[in-house]
Amino acid sequence: MRSVVFLLLLLPLALSAQKADPAECQSCAVNKKMIRCDYYVARKTVKEKQGECESYARYLDRDGTHANAAWYYLLAGRPNEALSAARRAMAEGQTYAAEYAVFALRILGQGTDADRLQQQYADLIRQAGRFEQDRKILAKLYPKNRL
Repeated sequence: MRSVVFLLLLLPLALSAQKADPAECQSCAVNKKMIRCDYYVARKTVKEKQGECESYARYLDRDGTHANAAWYYLLAGRPNEALSAARRAMAEGQTYAAEYAVFALRILGQGTDADRLQQQYADLIRQAGRFEQDRKILAKLYPKNRL
């Protein structure tokens, strides 16, 4: 009996999901950009796909997720935007964005400022534990920069 009631409760939900218009699913399109960016750019270093990263970063930045936007701006080859997003994130308490600001500063040739910021946030960067992994990804995208 319970399974029949459960089925009757789920049936309208299942039917409405089938009728959904793909054009109405903005989050679906945005998630696809993130997946393409993570796979093609971060993993495979296909620079031709950096537009996917930039679109996703702009979405995140408008949404207020500035720290994540900073990372995707870096993947998109947009270090100025990454630095701006990281600074907004840090001002809002998303201090783990200091790592992204450090990378952006180094890419922009501001090594002294990057070193100062890295020293200031060293404990936090170490706790996050992604610095070396992220550095390796960015080193492939920015081979001329000392990250």
